Amino acid sequence: MESKEKIDIKPPSLGYRHVMVLIGFSSCFLIQIQRLSLSVAIVAMVNHTTTNLLTKSNSTFMVCPYRTEIKNSSSQKTEFLWNSQEQGLVLGIGFLGFFFATVPTSRIFLSFQARRVALFGSILSTIATLLSPAASELHVNAMIAAQFVRGIGQGFLFVSLFILMANWFPRGERGLLSTWVMSGHSVGSTVAAAVTGYLCDIPELGCPAVFYIMGGFGVIHAALFIFLLYETPQDHPKISPDELLYLSEDVEKTASDNIPKTPWREILTSVPFYALLIAVLGQYWCLSYFWTAHSTFLGTVQHFPITKVIRDITKNVLRMRKDMAEIWRCFDDPMDHPYIQEPSL
Repeated sequence: MESKEKIDIKPPSLGYRHVMVLIGFSSCFLIQIQRLSLSVAIVAMVNHTTTNLLTKSNSTFMVCPYRTEIKNSSSQKTEFLWNSQEQGLVLGIGFLGFFFATVPTSRIFLSFQARRVALFGSILSTIATLLSPAASELHVNAMIAAQFVRGIGQGFLFVSLFILMANWFPRGERGLLSTWVMSGHSVGSTVAAAVTGYLCDIPELGCPAVFYIMGGFGVIHAALFIFLLYETPQDHPKISPDELLYLSEDVEKTASDNIPKTPWREILTSVPFYALLIAVLGQYWCLSYFWTAHSTFLGTVQHFPITKVIRDITKNVLRMRKDMAEIWRCFDDPMDHPYIQEPSL
């Protein structure tokens, strides 16, 4: 009878576990917009032409020529003379801070709640983002330090999410709900790439506005944590009895309870572990390129109009169709009747 009662529990279709989904989604969204907006904004922030001359770089002979219509496409003046090594540190140091934060975070939960650690990480990364314009004006090393602090805050936030999801998501819904949470990375990447380009191209706003807007979202995110999220369902004062019973029956004990010893020997001798490790490293290697270097490559080597990319998408698609029409001309019949016509621009 007892097992039958567990099966008959019907939780509400929408409950406070879905609030955790919203906050988790916004957390991944926040991490991604603060991370990716920097890689797009730095193209407009740095005077690459002058930097190449000062460093006596031969890269000007290894880039694509400017096209007439985009040679002066950006109305935002570049300010900083950071060389390629300094730009690389600005873009990559956040990942180092992220790495350093993830290792001790798993032990911090023994003394502090995951909710508090996540909130601290959100506030830390937001402060670092809001201070980035001032740091870049001060010195490139100050900008590097700000991005390192941002990475530490995001590391605290990201690892804490897994503890909170374990506390709130029942086994039967964990796959679906956690997928919604992690989709915040993809949505954040899309929004950051689109919005940052427009902001950098507006003289009245420019690059500083990118950091202020992304940091402003961090303030909203921290408010969601403070007013809407609780460590466990049992701590929530307004959760319905049905949902509380459902989560209490189908969720394991709080993740900080009875933490077993780490089986290092079994891990280091596990073939599936190394297969997963290689797969994850390969995935993040590719993602890290798009999160950091891809925008700079398009802006400085290809001279792609990053700050107008969304505005020109339709035109570029039509050009692609025209190019495909040219390719299909190779398959014209002997009577010189093309199978398709060129789309007009």
